[in-house]
Amino acid sequence: MRERLGFKGYVMSDWGATHSTSVAQGLDQEMGFDSHNRFFNVKHLKEYPDEVDQSMMRMFTQFFKMGFFEQIPEASRNMSSNVTTPESKNLAKELSQEGTVLLKNDNNILPLKFNDSLEGVLVLGGGSQAHDPVTHGSGSG
Repeated sequence: MRERLGFKGYVMSDWGATHSTSVAQGLDQEMGFDSHNRFFNVKHLKEYPDEVDQSMMRMFTQFFKMGFFEQIPEASRNMSSNVTTPESKNLAKELSQEGTVLLKNDNNILPLKFNDSLEGVLVLGGGSQAHDPVTHGSGSG
């Protein structure tokens, strides 16, 4: 991502998806099921001090840009807080609509049928998420 696409941000794994100490390959943060991450801990990361420094710089640069250290909202201090608001749901819906791509049916493969070969086709999203999106926690909101 960094070399071929020029990505400058930081990279975070999905929950439990890390299977090695991947900091040298560009992973900046391992998300796990508890505070004892399997690969992003002192035991493993002490071998990669330069990469850890680069990761910290990428992450904290974004945190400062977003103002995370200026004022921490009360909802962010409690992991069990539900921060899904009508405003955040509307914003998620608006962003989804703006990011939707209309497909051309040049090869007459649409509409897809259940028994069609779906090789090379990626379909994302769930039915209920389109109407009532999860915008925090519980399902990679």
